[in-house]
Amino acid sequence: MSKITDKAKTLNAEHNRVATAKANGITLDLTKSSFNTSTKSSSINPNSKLVINLEVAKKYSHKLSGQLGIICALAEQNGGSVNFQEANDLWISEFVDNGVYTQDLITVVSHYRGRFNSPKGYKQIPSADLKKLITVS
Repeated sequence: MSKITDKAKTLNAEHNRVATAKANGITLDLTKSSFNTSTKSSSINPNSKLVINLEVAKKYSHKLSGQLGIICALAEQNGGSVNFQEANDLWISEFVDNGVYTQDLITVVSHYRGRFNSPKGYKQIPSADLKKLITVS
């Protein structure tokens, strides 16, 4: 099994708190739900694979944001691709639940994919390379 799958299973108990709390009548912060699909800008299926072109990621690693660096490292540790649901569970447990970031992984990836497709580009990286950096399959 991939590292993300093992870690996601370990952290699954944390995400089951949503269902347990709801059953007990506790109101939860929905921004920390196990998978926030209410994001208007997102059209990513949680069952999709997040694929990172590792050559492009390494070439421009000095220009990528911290979030993109984490996403690239996560994919690299798992052969260049990860399942979105598993990666999102890990992202929420590691970063959202600990107050590092407020957005789930779907929101983050959707944001950067939008930036990569804009005419302004991103940090002077050629658009042809940007379009290869992150793909969803």
